[in-house]
Formats: sequence, C-alpha cells, structure tokens
Amino acid sequence: MKTKLLLSFLTMSVFCQAQQIDLNGIVTIHNSKYRTGKIQYVENTQVSAAFTIPDGTDDKGTFSLTFVGLEGGTKIDLTAEKEGLQVVNSHDLSNVVIGRKDPIKVAMDTKGRLAQSQTEFYNISKKALYAEYERKMSILEKDGEEKDQLLTKLSEEWNQDIKEKNEAIEELKKQLADAEKRLPEFAKDLAYVNLDFAADFYIEAFELFKAGKVRESIAFLTDAKLEQAAADAFRAIEIGKELTARGKEQVGHVIESYQLKADAYNLYFEYQKAAAVYQKIIDLLEKVDPDDSIELARAYLDLGNIYHSMGLYQKALGFKQKGTVTAENVLRKDDLELCLFYKHLAINYQDIPNLQKALETQQKSLNIQEQVLNADDGAIAVSYTVLAGIYRDMGQYETALETQQKAVAIQEKIATLDDKELADSYSSLSSIYQFLGDLEKSLTFQLKVIDIQEKILDPNDPKLGTAYNNLGTTYLDLEDFDNAMIAAKKSLAIREKVLPANHPLLAHSHNLIALVYMSTGDFENALIEQQKDIYITEQTLNYNHPDLAYSYTNLSTLHYYMGNLQEAIKTQQKATKIAESVFEPDHPQLEVFFASLASFYQFDKDYTNAVIFYKKMVEINPNQPNIWNTIGSCYANIKEYEKAILNYNEFYRRDSTNRWAWLNNTGLVYAKMGNFKKAKKHFSELQELRPEDGFVYRDWAMYYALQGKKKKALDNLEKAVQLGYTKLSWISTDDSLDSIRGEDRYKKVINQLEASEDN
Repeated sequence: MKTKLLLSFLTMSVFCQAQQIDLNGIVTIHNSKYRTGKIQYVENTQVSAAFTIPDGTDDKGTFSLTFVGLEGGTKIDLTAEKEGLQVVNSHDLSNVVIGRKDPIKVAMDTKGRLAQSQTEFYNISKKALYAEYERKMSILEKDGEEKDQLLTKLSEEWNQDIKEKNEAIEELKKQLADAEKRLPEFAKDLAYVNLDFAADFYIEAFELFKAGKVRESIAFLTDAKLEQAAADAFRAIEIGKELTARGKEQVGHVIESYQLKADAYNLYFEYQKAAAVYQKIIDLLEKVDPDDSIELARAYLDLGNIYHSMGLYQKALGFKQKGTVTAENVLRKDDLELCLFYKHLAINYQDIPNLQKALETQQKSLNIQEQVLNADDGAIAVSYTVLAGIYRDMGQYETALETQQKAVAIQEKIATLDDKELADSYSSLSSIYQFLGDLEKSLTFQLKVIDIQEKILDPNDPKLGTAYNNLGTTYLDLEDFDNAMIAAKKSLAIREKVLPANHPLLAHSHNLIALVYMSTGDFENALIEQQKDIYITEQTLNYNHPDLAYSYTNLSTLHYYMGNLQEAIKTQQKATKIAESVFEPDHPQLEVFFASLASFYQFDKDYTNAVIFYKKMVEINPNQPNIWNTIGSCYANIKEYEKAILNYNEFYRRDSTNRWAWLNNTGLVYAKMGNFKKAKKHFSELQELRPEDGFVYRDWAMYYALQGKKKKALDNLEKAVQLGYTKLSWISTDDSLDSIRGEDRYKKVINQLEASEDN
C-alpha cells in the first residue's frame, strides 16, 4: 500500500514540475484591410499541432495552444483549417518556435482567390517583361548612338562582351525565355505578400506595379528611403523589450520592398542592379537573425539565379549551394519548397556542366515530389522531363527515353489537346528516339508536336519554324527527301518572316536544306545553302559553339563528295577542334566528328592520323568491333604488323560471328610478316568457310607471290577473278604481288578487269 502511494506522489511531482508554454496567434483574411479598409478576423478556425490540444479561434481570430513538457525553442508545425478557406502563408506555420513572444499570424483566403491573384500578377509581369523586350529589340534594330549605348549597358548588366547587334539579339531572346520561366515564382511571391501588415511605402510601390508602372515603382523605392527605414528598425531592435518585435517587423517590410525592387529590375533585364539589391536583402537577413531562416535561403537562391542569368555559373553555384543547405536546415526533409532549391541547383550543375551532380540533385527533388504529391501530378512530370534532359546530355539515351515516357504518361492524363508542356515533352521524346535511331517513332512524336503547335501558335511563330525544322530532319534521316525539303522550306519561310536576316535559326534551316540537296546528289545547291549557314553561324555565335562544329562537318562532307579531299580534311579539323572544346571527353556526339576526320585521313592514306581518331572513338565506346578492325587495317597499311594483329584480335574478341573476316585480315598480315605457317593455317580455314568467294583465292595468290611461287600465285589470282573478285586497285597496287607484275598472265588479268570497269 505504501508503495502505491509513493508512486502516485512521484507522478504528481513530475506533473507539477513540467513546463507549460503557450503559443498565441491570430487568424485573419489575407489582404482584408487592403481591400475593405478593415481587418477581417476568422472565427472558428481549427488550429492544431502535435503535443497539444487543438484550439478554435474566437471572434477576434485569436487562438492559444498550450504545450506541456516541451522545452522552449522547440520547433513544431501548425495546421489551420476552416471550410471554404485556404492558408496563404503555410510556410510560416512550419518549424514554429514555441515560447516566441510575438503571436504567430495566420493568413487565410477564399479558395481560388490566391490563384486568381497569382494569375493577375503573372499577366502584369509578363506584359512589362515583353514591353521591355520589344523596346530593347527596337533599339537594337536601328543604327546610331542609342544602339551603341544599349550594347554597352547590356554588356555591363549581363557581364558579357557584347559588341554586335546580332549577338545582343540572340542573348536577349535567351534572357527573355529564362525570365519568362521565373515569372510564376515572381507572381506567387507578390500574391503572398500580406498588405494588411505591409509598410506604407511598400503599398505605394505595389500600387504602381499593379497599375503596370513598373519603372515608377522602382524609382519610388529609393535606396535612401529603404536604408533609412532599415536604420530606424535596427534602432528599435537595439532598444529591446517590446520594440524588438516591432523593429524586426519593420526590417521585414524593408526586405519586402527590396524584393519587389529586385524582381522589377529582373523584368528589365538589369541584372547587376538586381544582384546589388538581393545582396542588401541578404545583409539585412544575416544582421537581424544570424540563425538560418527560409527567407535567407530564398535570398541566396535569388542572388544565385541572377548570377546564373549573367553567365557567372560558378558564382551562381556558390549562392545556390548556400541557399539549398540553409533550406535543408530549416525545412522538413519532405517539404516541397526544397524541390525548388534542388531544381535550380541542378540547372546550374547542368550548365557548368557537371551532369552527375545535376542528376543527383534533380533526383532529390523528384524523390520528395513522389513522397508528397499524387502520382499523376504535373509537377512530377516536369521533374521527369528535366531528368530526361540530363540523361540525354549524358548520352544515356535509353534511360532518357524511359524517363521522358513517364512524363508523357502523366501529361497525357491531365493535359488538354493544345497543352504546351505536352508538346514540349513530345518534342523531347522525338529527339531521344532520334538519338536511339528509331526514326519512325521519332517521326510519330514530331508530327504530334506539329499538330498541337499548329492549333495553339500563330502561323508565323518561330517555335513552329523550329518544329518544321525538326520534322524535316527526321524525314531526312528516313530518306524521305521530298517531305524533308517541304518541311525545311516551311521552316525557312516562317523564320525569314519574323527573324533578322542573320539569326542563327535561319542558319539551321539553310543547313537542313543543304543536307537534303546533298543527299539527292545536288552538290552545287547544297554548297550554296551550306555556305549561307556557315556565314550566319560565324557571324552570330561564339567560335566554340556546337552548331558551328556541325556546320563545318557538313561542309567537309560536301568538299569530299565534290572531290576536294584536302579541303574536306581542313574543314573537318576545324569542326573536331570545336567539338572537343564543347563536349565532355566521353560524350557520344564526339564520335561523329572523330569518325569523319578519321575517314578522310584514311582516304588520304594518312593512316597514322586516321588511327589517332579511330582510337578516340573506341575510347568513348569500346564496343565497336568494326572500328577495331579498321584500326588494324590502318596499322597493316603502315606495316606495323604486330599492332595490326592486336587490333584484329580485339575485333574478333568483340564479334566472334565474323571469324571469316578475322581469318582473312590476320592471314594477310601474317603472310606479309613472313609467318607463312600461320598465314597458311588461317587461309586454309578461311577456304573451308568461304570456298566460292574470290577474295579467298586472292589471299592465296598473295601468299604464294610473297614466296616467289609465281605459277601458284597466278593460278589463284585467275581463279579469284573467275569467282568475281574485281578490286583492280588492290591487285594493281599491293606490293605483295610485285613478284608477278611482269608476267603476261598477270597483265592479262589487269586488262580483263580494266575492260570490265570500262563497260
């Protein structure tokens, strides 16, 4: 009995000593005061968290959660629910520190209103973005001092040496595409700002922005005004007590204003100014709260993205890494916002490029999405598409295909027939099939792209021109030259209407038309089109651009077909040098350049250089038996017989189905080495495998000629020709037959073959 009483007493003691901490808060309608002039409190909102009893808000919107047994400073997650409403500032409810002095503010709004606001701000921002784009394009299209000043300004803002109009136009188009991708995030940030608690100067700037007066909004938020507001806020913080919370809130107002200003600079492509503002945001956040916060993580990411837009990839990487680490420290491991950090970090790795890191980082984003989202969510499809692009860049085409197919499977379930993202995925799928050599499937998906884009795009939209160019390329690969030419000329017609005369995309169209002409044997017209391609490409792109490498390769092929081998070699050397500077050493696309140059060297009988580039091919992909065989032949031609044997053996090791070819080639080399015993063994087995093939008896003719056995050599040479062997060039030039060249029977064989060639 005493034992039970003692236990009860001890238990009571524990309860009496347990710490009790209250977390207070208030729930209001988002921007209610801004819209109506009066804050609207939300009654009967159910607020809950782990380790406490839920509480409902009163008519003043207030709630209080009591935590027992938890230490002050512990972080918990809150949820707030009321029928018909959604939480706006959900991230403010994550990792809430219990024991905080200031009440937590929960903003709610009618379901759907937030999405409407985001759409409104997206449209305002897009209009401002395109207006500035058109303004700059108009200036660049004219000659004069204003254009020169703009080129100088763009060089400074983008940290690039931009000297020519076309270079600026191409970069401006790229920057427009990148900026447009960021607009949804920008619009979301604007929609989430709670104007009921914002500073007056922010609200005034916001009103200007909302009215489309973006430049006036920037001008209103002067550095002097914001720096003074920040100084006042920090003085309040230093005084302490009840002023500390108010001071921190004021700092938050200043940061919101800087954020609006930086984002507005982005809309004008003024990246240096935006970067300077983002750095001020970081400085303020680090000063007001030295601990990690999601706001600081976002600021690091914003600055990283600006440096990325400026092409400063390493500098951008540093800030994106800091942002990601900070976000990982303050967010749950399955928080969807982490996906945003991982996505931007992966893009940075892809552009450096560090494709393995890009892959690992994007996979982290996908892992979170697959844990949290429905399997058919469009965000997962977008992640799959990003992953597929990384795999494609790595040359892992099978994995890229499998990944892109997952994206398409999701999008086909949720997309309308004119869905732009679905068209983009079809285009990606088509390109992957093309890399894999499945041209029919590539064509199928390219036609789907055309079908969608013809419905949703203007007839002269450059994207439609690109789609027709891709379609023409696929038809060309399928050797459907008529349809290839039709598609290529459609592409050119669209692009000539809407693009400057020396735009790189026009070069792509001329290149495709040149390839079609080349494929049909019309080399003169092919040369005209290829020279147009080269002229534009050299004017508008950097020397180390892959497009220029491909154009030079096509030109070198034309030179070869037109009988100018030396010019072909010279041009292909240029192409290969560029390709090696652009692609990773093990990238599959390098094989295209190496193969062309090696072949030209081989045709020129420069076997030493041919071997160098054939070897580079097998370093990328060793499982190419025929290349090992070709390397062996090159060594044989320069009388490096031991190396020839080694490479012929490697060929046979990788393709034992072609034993007859291995016997033939090694037998020839053994004979030339004077190892007639091995040569006879190989030729005898070869004759058993291919008794009616003329080349077998050509081998025997060589075998006997090298030993001075002229009659047997001539008998076998005549039999080789009787069985259909017709390679006059080999018989008339190979030094192994020198011992019988003066014989009448040999001359008769030569005359017979020459007569056959004439007929």
